[in-house]
Amino acid sequence: MAIKMFWRLLWYQYQIIVNKQLLVCLGLLVLLPLMVSFQGIELEQGAMVTEVYVSLIGLILVGTVSLPEADSDFADLLRSQFISLGEIWILRVFVEMLLTIFFMSAWVLVLKHFNHQIPVLIFIFGGVSAAFLWGTIGAAVAIISRNTYTGILVTVVILFYVIFGMDKRLSFYPLGLLINPNKMQVSTVVTLIGSVCLLFGALVYNYCRELNR
Repeated sequence: MAIKMFWRLLWYQYQIIVNKQLLVCLGLLVLLPLMVSFQGIELEQGAMVTEVYVSLIGLILVGTVSLPEADSDFADLLRSQFISLGEIWILRVFVEMLLTIFFMSAWVLVLKHFNHQIPVLIFIFGGVSAAFLWGTIGAAVAIISRNTYTGILVTVVILFYVIFGMDKRLSFYPLGLLINPNKMQVSTVVTLIGSVCLLFGALVYNYCRELNR
């Protein structure tokens, strides 16, 4: 019975948000050939596309995890159900993270087809780290502020700063593939761990807030 209810809950999440997120992600990936030619793509160019463009799937998936609850009436309705709003967000985050890893892995394998020098594991790890960075910033701000659009806006501002305003020669630069696409960077690992901790910290904060309602 519990398993059946779990799958029903997953299916409901797919209906209210995940299906829309997947369509936007697919749209982004379909548009990529219009922005860059894959034929004979250079290693550095592949790294740039992965961490600057494809990593936006993290913002699309993880960053909008609380979007359905932007409607306060809908959020109140969810609170009246057998599972809390915080538990629903935890479930969504887990699903969105798995989808992010899937999309990034699929992208890197496609990239590998056009350039056999692409180090698959390094690119997947670097891409997922960047995707989680944008996604978790957006989700954390949205969960704490109760406003998904604020989370997206803050993330976009930080994204532009990191890409266009931050010096790659600093001791810590979060986008490791842009530093060296052939080598795993310590900053990539730190960014990944820090992003996950930030998001789950926001979820714990929200869970405690829900208990005190």
